[in-house]
Amino acid sequence: GSGGRGSSCPHLRDLKTREGMLSFCLAKRWATNLRRRAVVPSPPPYCFACRTSVGRLFVCLRCVFLVCRSHVRSHSHGERTYTLYLDLSHSQVFCAACDDYVYDAQLEVQAEVQEMQAAEPRARGAPLVDPHPVDPREVAALQNCAPTMVLRERFLGLRGLVNMGQTCFMNVILQTLVHNPLLRNYFLGDMHNRDTCISRAREKTPPNRPLPVAAPAKKGLARGRRGCLACELDHIFSELYSGIVTPYTPHYFLTSLWQYADCLAGYEQQDAHEFLTYVLNGVHQHCGGTPVQCTCIVHRIFSGILRSDLTCSGCGFISTSFDPLHDVSLDIPEATEAPASSPLVLSPPEPGTTGAVPSAVDNAPGREGVSEAGDSQPRLKSRLFPAVSILGCLETYTNPEELHSDELVNCSGCGKYRRSTKQLSMEKLPLILCLHLKRFRQVPGNRKASVKVDTFVEFPVELDMRPYCSSEIVRKRTDKVDKIPEKISRTKYQLISTVNHHGKIDSGHYTNYLKYGHSWVKCDDSFITSVSVDEVLNSNPYILFYIREGLFQR
Repeated sequence: GSGGRGSSCPHLRDLKTREGMLSFCLAKRWATNLRRRAVVPSPPPYCFACRTSVGRLFVCLRCVFLVCRSHVRSHSHGERTYTLYLDLSHSQVFCAACDDYVYDAQLEVQAEVQEMQAAEPRARGAPLVDPHPVDPREVAALQNCAPTMVLRERFLGLRGLVNMGQTCFMNVILQTLVHNPLLRNYFLGDMHNRDTCISRAREKTPPNRPLPVAAPAKKGLARGRRGCLACELDHIFSELYSGIVTPYTPHYFLTSLWQYADCLAGYEQQDAHEFLTYVLNGVHQHCGGTPVQCTCIVHRIFSGILRSDLTCSGCGFISTSFDPLHDVSLDIPEATEAPASSPLVLSPPEPGTTGAVPSAVDNAPGREGVSEAGDSQPRLKSRLFPAVSILGCLETYTNPEELHSDELVNCSGCGKYRRSTKQLSMEKLPLILCLHLKRFRQVPGNRKASVKVDTFVEFPVELDMRPYCSSEIVRKRTDKVDKIPEKISRTKYQLISTVNHHGKIDSGHYTNYLKYGHSWVKCDDSFITSVSVDEVLNSNPYILFYIREGLFQR
């Protein structure tokens, strides 16, 4: 290999000059976690090009693409930005252009730092394991069917995403965002232009800072500004709506997210809700969002206003504050403690439709037609225990709550510290309503241990948020009209997506359901299958996405 204290490889020197140690540190952290993962019974890493796990594997320092020795040059595409790799077996840098291993003293120091950090225990509990060990019967069954559903023109946009090793948390959020009608119209309408993004970033770059670099082109199209999550999300839209039916590997997006939020970097399962928060914050920042009165696409779609009323127990004075609302995190009460709620409002599919799309098996070679999706009228599975409703969770969220004795508030009315009652309500509802169910809770007395709440939560296809709006809650509390009531059309929502978590807290798997036209599909990494609305309603959700009534078809 190349010797010397520094690096004799011009390609490595060029990468260090442009980006420093960031790319190497991310790849090294991933490689270290892969070796730690070998102590548990889980599938080994494999080449993304040929699927082999035999021999040495290399991770590209420009993205998280894994290749074997035979496919190093094919992934490089003849470009010098794709010539540097990290050998997963020995953690050495390999240059495909020089066809040799490269030694660098600075990288050796960083490698030792990453090894020491990886040896520290995880703050949130035991190391994660792969929840799905390889079953030979499953492998044989998968070999006899298509890897993903065969799409027709009317099913454009339905494309599976490859699981790169416990990245199902990313796949479900990307599928949800891509099939959000408002985001789809924004990105496919070229509202975020990649070339313009690079130009604006260079204009804002101070003279003493390096200029932003454009990400590598693919198929003659610019990928946009490197590290820009908005550009990467725009590229995801282009890939999934390209008409290609083979599953797509979103390694570019994962790399950009690691650069934006290094706390998510690594080969471990992450929380889908936390991932969603980082993605939306990143798109907000990279789209030129502002701290107040922001008009970026994220705030226009997901932002609302939460009202908080504090009532003094002594003089009855009410102080009101307003905070931005991007999602609603709901506690899950015990089934026996759930408050009474109004009946679910279920809507059948449109007349003349079966509520189904071709599934992976039905569209395998030699098979034609449309799979049956069951009865047209949605129904909930009968259960032997009282269920918790999402309406009951919302009622608990907006019910008055008496603050504890150690939370005394200085009342602006009487000027004394007194106990108060707090009540939350929706002052302004967003176009897309995100309801997050708190299924992961810390064990009392042990901050590092968490448990999963598997309580079944019922949810409707159609949701009316009027009872939880500020105008309605204030009217009930004071018998006065605080303001003009919300228009009925602005409080009704339709379900468009769910994110579901299966298994235990430290070894689970994410899937999601999407509304596609008048039908529903299930996304499970590379596989997309047709499902009935009954199956959706009988699933146990983690995150629910509703869109304001009337906007789904726009």
